[in-house]
Amino acid sequence: MKLLNLVEEQRELVRKLSADQQKLQRRETLLDVVVKERTKELEESYEKLKIANRQALFGLAEAIEAKDPYTKGHCGRVAAYSLVLAKEAGYPVDGLETLEFGAFLHDIGKIGIKDAVLLKPGPLDDAEWIHMREHPVKGYDIASKIEMLHPIMPAVRNHHERWDGSGYPDKMVALDIPISARIVAIADAYDAMATDRPYKKALSIEECEAILRKTAGKMYDPDLIEVFVGRHLGTLYDEKYDDLPYDDGHVASST
Repeated sequence: MKLLNLVEEQRELVRKLSADQQKLQRRETLLDVVVKERTKELEESYEKLKIANRQALFGLAEAIEAKDPYTKGHCGRVAAYSLVLAKEAGYPVDGLETLEFGAFLHDIGKIGIKDAVLLKPGPLDDAEWIHMREHPVKGYDIASKIEMLHPIMPAVRNHHERWDGSGYPDKMVALDIPISARIVAIADAYDAMATDRPYKKALSIEECEAILRKTAGKMYDPDLIEVFVGRHLGTLYDEKYDDLPYDDGHVASST
């Protein structure tokens, strides 16, 4: 009799354990569903935040260009050339978006440059050049006050440094210059040469490439120049630079 009771107790215990296990499995399933739904919500919120950040950054770039209509589209073209050069040069994939933002906002400091200097239709005098050369530091100061701009600060501050140390504002030399700034410097120079300005006509692609080759190792990173010129990256786009295939900050041909 005792043996039968013991067997029955064991069976009852097994049934209870089985029921408890089923309840636990249902709870785990429910928890898994809740976690997946919450994760999806967070991912969607993050994507919305990224889009909002991009729009804010591009709005800043538009504010820069609004001050100087002659450079309309310059920020986007510099970002486009920078991305292409970076990808061809083997730049880390996880750093491309930051590079893009840095290139797009490299001239953010020009917001603080006097219109009389920024919009002058001819060459600047010495005093005006001193003022104009303040824009990288002004841009750096602006970026330092906005947390989401902190990663782009090197490109903003140092895109006018030169390989031989003759640039500004920090007189950095060669590989001491952040690579993002070295890339943006080449893209910036190429676009400045390849587009019309109030005081000059655009140069041909061949002329631009010849100048970049001549200044490699003096003004610009020679290895990056070899990539840009050697692979004719400037020819990836239509010569009508106002219509670059540049959509929402990304280069169409590189996606």
